[in-house]
Parts: sequence; structure tokens; C-alpha cells
Amino acid sequence: MKKLMIIFLTLLCLLIWAAFIEPGWIETKQITLYSDKLSPDLPGIRIVQLSDLHLKNISKFEKKIIKKVNQLDADIIVFTGDMFYSFSYFEGRARKLEPVLKHAVDFVSALRSKNGIFLCRGNNDMSDQIENSNRYLQAMQEIGVQVLSNKADLLSLGGQKVYLAGVDFPEFSKGEAAEFKPAVLNENTFLQSGPSNDNSYSHYYTFEDSWQNYIFQGKILITDLKGGIGLTFYSHLHKGWDLFYRLRGSGEMPFNFSSHGVKLTGSRYEARVLPVPHTWYNFKINVETLFAETVMKAKIWPEYETEPIQWQMEAYDTSAFHIRSGTIGLWSHGKGEHAFDDLLVEGKNGDTLLCENFKAGLIPPSHWVDWNYADKAIPLLFQKAPPNVYSILLSHSPDYITTAEKYNVNLVLSGHTHGGQIRLPFFGAPLVRISLGRRYMQGLFQFENTLLYVNRGLGTITLPLRLLCRPEITVFDLRGGK
Repeated sequence: MKKLMIIFLTLLCLLIWAAFIEPGWIETKQITLYSDKLSPDLPGIRIVQLSDLHLKNISKFEKKIIKKVNQLDADIIVFTGDMFYSFSYFEGRARKLEPVLKHAVDFVSALRSKNGIFLCRGNNDMSDQIENSNRYLQAMQEIGVQVLSNKADLLSLGGQKVYLAGVDFPEFSKGEAAEFKPAVLNENTFLQSGPSNDNSYSHYYTFEDSWQNYIFQGKILITDLKGGIGLTFYSHLHKGWDLFYRLRGSGEMPFNFSSHGVKLTGSRYEARVLPVPHTWYNFKINVETLFAETVMKAKIWPEYETEPIQWQMEAYDTSAFHIRSGTIGLWSHGKGEHAFDDLLVEGKNGDTLLCENFKAGLIPPSHWVDWNYADKAIPLLFQKAPPNVYSILLSHSPDYITTAEKYNVNLVLSGHTHGGQIRLPFFGAPLVRISLGRRYMQGLFQFENTLLYVNRGLGTITLPLRLLCRPEITVFDLRGGK
């Protein structure tokens, strides 16, 4: 009985500690890193990393974080995802998001650094109903914070250059969003996406959003009447914004115009063409930006027929915020396979902006980034990184290190794991949510020429407990030298 009482009291003490003491006991961890890409004759660079706040409101805990961070004299502050407690804030009506978004704005606005704040998004900072996710991007933009959503920036910090990039981490299940992969049929190579429960997207990545006044054409095919297929244009989704125009159709819905983030007007949204399974359809979209509106026209027809003389569809965006330029993309949804081929984008002056017929075999085509596979953006972001400049990737998931190390990224800063949140002596975290495995749940690791740091995060999720896993603010001092 005495032993049982001792065990009970021990467990009770551990529970009290894990629930009321350790979750608020913030550790400020300092790490010094050296690189010959930085000058030893210039001051070092101080980067403060925050992660996984899982914000619900501004409490004493958040105020404590703000006070600690503002005493650290950071050159820049980086936040590696999961600002919000749950992705559910982004689902349904926007009014559900607004109160917690105001708390996020208040929190970030109170942080101080010499050269700004940079964020990447985690799985709780968006949802598959991504139109609401624009509000987070807008709110951060309005207070001067840069959200690196598949984007990069060359910074000058104390006379030293740093190339800083960030990628999204949607973490939808494989069934929610399909991957777009090369396929072959009768010696013809094309891009194909499989079944998905929700919207699947792939976009041609352009660094400058200046594609304007173009004709987009090609051909598409579906294999199931319950599958939907389409094309996006004037799109910004490859950089995180749910903002585009679209031509779409399914076995149950004729091809029609739709949009995300803006409103269309007009009387000819729809063509009287229903997709027939296993039939290639040619399409042609003409989009033009005028002073007060964006005008789009389209035609679509079976490959075995001649091209219609007249445009079958015409629509307008006359709003003050009509989209004025952007890239092209592919959309699929529902059952069956969805195929895309012979894509051509031509400017009004006759310039070829894109010619993609996927004839290069089964190697995944470059410059295409899928919505749920943001690690595909890493090669594109770092092909522009100057080789003699120190490079950093903000990636909510540590798993993206497997892509980043191939491109000699110097440092990857991640979170997501919470360090396990509850850790057992001699074992570590009982629950592991990353492919890398239990060993990589927290701390600094060397991968070839790339360092990975996994931050334990600040907040908690599911259970409001921390055991042997204190919340963490990490300070990196980057200095020149070996």
C-alpha cells in the first residue's frame, strides 16, 4: 500500500509539474554557428526563432514571450509555423478567424527586431478551404511582416548578406490533395493527378508575378464522370495566396468560369460542353487586363473536332481588386485520373511564356509546385541563391531537410514536433509525427553540408502538458569563420 501511495503521489506531482509549471517555464537557448560565407571582420548576425505558439488569445504567457524576445536585440525574428491553435479557424465562416487573427496581429506587432519579422506557415495556419487563409497573409502584410510562403528574400544584415526562404506546410493527407506526376500512354507523356477528396492544384512557378495579357491553351482529359478538371490563370496560389481565375468542368457540370478571392460578372460563364471520360479536350483561354476590369474568354472542344470560331464563354472582373497578372496552373478534384498536356502560354506580343509538352520522360517537370507538396518549391527557391551567400530555409516540418540538403542550404529552421511535448527518460517522445524519426524531434543536426535545427515550440496542442520538454526561444548568433 505504501509503495502504491508513493507511486500515486509521484505521478500526481509529475502531472502538476507537466500541467502548471513546465508549460510556462520558457527556455532561451543560445547557439553560435560559424560559416566562411560570413565575414569575421563584420558583426555577427543574431536570429531569434519562435515556433508553434498555437495561439488562442493574449495571456500572461504570450506577454512573457514578448518581453523575453524584445530583450534579445535580434537582427531578425523568424517564426517557423503554427501561429494558430488549430486549422479549424480557417474553415467555415471568416468571422471565426477574425478574433484570433487580431490576437496574432497584436502578438507579432509587439515583437521588436532591427530588420523585421519573417514567417513561414505551418499546418495549423491554413486549411483546404484556403480562401480564408488570405486573411492571415493580408494581416501580416499590413503590419510589415513578410510571410515567406514559397518565397525568398536576399537580406542585408549589418553589412552581411543572408538568403532567406520559406515554404508552406499544409500537411493534408494523401487522399485530400493529389500529387501531379508524369504518366505515359501510347508513347505520349503528360502530367497526371489521381483521385482526391478535395481540391488539388499544381502551378507553374514564376518568381515575378508579371505574366499579363496572354493566351493559355492545351488539352485535358478525365477518366471518371465524378471527377472534375480545370485550369487556373492569373493565379497567385504558388505563393500562398488563394487568388485566381479558373476554367473547370466535370461529368456533372459543363465547363465554366469560376474564381477564388474575387467576384466575376457576365452572362456567359458556361460552355455547353460536358466532359466525356477518356476523351482529350482542347482548350484556349484569353485573359486581358484593362484599366477598370479583367476580361476572360474561353473555348473548349473535343480533340477530334475543329476549333469553334466563336468564344463560348466570356466573363469579367470589374471589382476594384481585380487580378491584373499571374501564372497558370492545373486543378483536379474527385474520382479517376486527370491528365494535362501540350500547355502553351503566349503573350499578346507573340512571345512564348511557356511551352510544356512533358516529353522529357518520367522525370518530374521543373517549375511545377503542387499545393500539398511545397518541398517542390525548394529547388526553385535555391537555384536563385547566390552560392557565396549564407542561406536559410524556414520549414515548419523538419522532414523537408531531405530536399533542402540536396541544394546545399546552409541552415534549415523547423518546428512542428514540439520536441514531443511529453518526453520520457531514456526513451524520448512517445509520439513521433515526422518521417525522420524520434532522434530528430528536437535540437541541432548535421546533414552533409546542411544544418537542421528543430525548435521545441512555445505552445501545446491536444494535451496542455509539457514534461522534460520546456517551451523554447532559440537565439542563433551567426559569425564568420570556420
